[in-house]
Amino acid sequence: MNRLYFESGKTIIREGENSTDAFFIESGEVKILKGKKEIGTLKENAIFGEHGCIGHKPRTATVVALTPL
Repeated sequence: MNRLYFESGKTIIREGENSTDAFFIESGEVKILKGKKEIGTLKENAIFGEHGCIGHKPRTATVVALTPL
């Protein structure tokens, strides 16, 4: 596991891209977008991107940092 840091406003994952990474939010908040529509937020202790680890599926949403992470 690697520790990564993101500035507020940074896109962490983009819908449709392929990846094998999942992310755990230690502190901070992100927003989740389907297309251009915000569908939710996640805060500390949440995990996202896990579908990329299971079967190497394309990202189903875009995740953007709302606060520094």
